[in-house]
Amino acid sequence: IEGQLLYHSRTALDAKASYYALPREPWTNAFINIFFDLCEVARREMDDRLATPDLALAEAQNIHAESTAKLNALAREFMKATRYGTDLEALRSWNSKVYNALGIDELGPERN
Repeated sequence: IEGQLLYHSRTALDAKASYYALPREPWTNAFINIFFDLCEVARREMDDRLATPDLALAEAQNIHAESTAKLNALAREFMKATRYGTDLEALRSWNSKVYNALGIDELGPERN
């Protein structure tokens, strides 16, 4: 509208395509929350790119496609590195990334 791209972004989960029976650990909820926190970081990065003045629709679609591909790769890396949430030490590293980006400590003493 008048040279501005109007949009709304969200992180959505397709529960039917995303089911995984996690082994229950004391930090399993933190693992799940960190996953969604990483999605939020990626969404914010995409929003920053989409905030470019006079952005054409085709450019916005490319940014969305690139951001989606980057998030999918990050999710695969997170799952592999943490062994689907079973490796607490690896999870601590990802928690630090989330803390640095969002100020949220999913493994803090009040969360366990």
